[in-house]
Amino acid sequence: MTGTDRFEDRDELLRQFETAVKGIGLDERALTGELPSGETGDARGQGQAAPQRPSRRHPRRGDVVAYRVRVDLDDANPPIWRCLDLRSDLTLDVVHQVIQDTFGWALAHAALARA
Repeated sequence: MTGTDRFEDRDELLRQFETAVKGIGLDERALTGELPSGETGDARGQGQAAPQRPSRRHPRRGDVVAYRVRVDLDDANPPIWRCLDLRSDLTLDVVHQVIQDTFGWALAHAALARA
């Protein structure tokens, strides 16, 4: 197959596609993911939304306490671990930074993932 044949096949496929989708009647709501009123988007097609699962989240503590946490590195020989005392009001991004600092890491894995 030459390069010209490939382009001719592509043009024919495009014509067939346009013929097949002509008259489907897609509106802007379908392209943006919006549902018409009264439709819930239930994948089972029953028209009713699935019941909400109960939250597993514990309520926020009223007082600040300290948690002692042990952080172990998997598959390290000899074992590598740190014992941390963390305040209960720390957010996950702060805990992440504390663990990074405790082990002496500088988020080098983030730079490698982007490369």
